[in-house]
Amino acid sequence: MLVQIVSGMQTGADAGGLLAAELFSIKTGGWVPKGCKTERGPKPEYIERFGLWETNTDNYVPRTMSNAKLGDGTIRFAFDFDSKGEICTLNACQKYKKPVIDVDVEEPRPVQEVVEWIKSNKIATLNVAGNRESKYPGMEKFVVKYLSEVFTALGHQQKV
Repeated sequence: MLVQIVSGMQTGADAGGLLAAELFSIKTGGWVPKGCKTERGPKPEYIERFGLWETNTDNYVPRTMSNAKLGDGTIRFAFDFDSKGEICTLNACQKYKKPVIDVDVEEPRPVQEVVEWIKSNKIATLNVAGNRESKYPGMEKFVVKYLSEVFTALGHQQKV
């Protein structure tokens, strides 16, 4: 059973993952760059809200590696899977031998495929990664909606 969502809290896919989890009262966490650095500036208020841990650097790579290691598997939401961040995430998943599933936001795979992937890989802690909001405006909303459907299909109830 899926019990936790982790991400690096960048705008876009990362933030969408944590916000969707919050809507369903699913535990959140994850590693973030020092100061909770995002493309829109530091967001230290998110550290307590989402139960995040800061790395000792504002570099994005250590948090990407740590979140891939922390998760039982990673879902990547992107339209550009060749971005530096997506390549780094994929490399981290391969290094730690963690399963990964990709959702192309322009041609998304059926929600049920992700549900079956979560079940078959026994994903309890899901790392959510993907393109940032400036690369794909609307990414955060897409991820919240998509993951809400996944969580519902897994039997989670949205809080009122």
